[in-house]
Amino acid sequence: MYFEGLTPKLFRASKKVTQRNCVFLYGPTRSGKTTVLKAIENYLSVQGGVKVIRLDAEDLVIELVKGIRCAGDTKGFYHKFHDYDALLVDNVWVLQGKPRTTEEIFLLFGTLIDKGKLLIIAWDILPATLSRGSKGVMELHKRSIIVKMKPLKSNINIGSGTLNRKYLKK
Repeated sequence: MYFEGLTPKLFRASKKVTQRNCVFLYGPTRSGKTTVLKAIENYLSVQGGVKVIRLDAEDLVIELVKGIRCAGDTKGFYHKFHDYDALLVDNVWVLQGKPRTTEEIFLLFGTLIDKGKLLIIAWDILPATLSRGSKGVMELHKRSIIVKMKPLKSNINIGSGTLNRKYLKK
């Protein structure tokens, strides 16, 4: 399922994630991906009983490496994120060129989705670009809503509060 641009369609799509628990936001720099992630985080944070975490993909890599160095395996890394209802990950492009790391992180993503968790991923490249040779990325790509973001016009100023109030109401 594809949507283009930063429109209310994105937010209506995110409400349909009961069938598809993963949303890929992709587009060039300054297209509003981080702003949308923050708005969704704000919205989910005020919902009763929803635990949400937003972080950069680089932080995931650091957590993965820490888990391997400290415990000698990835069990702690996977367990750390299972308590959250929603995982919002920005800048996934940093995984490009790191196939083993990408596979481990996308294994986590797939496990979370299988458990009914919400996953929203933002990156600057087409999901198919990162998925070359990666079974985990391809599988997740097939099960996801994909939103192509376009740069906002320079005379438009949209902050996460505006998005939150205007589009994320129940």
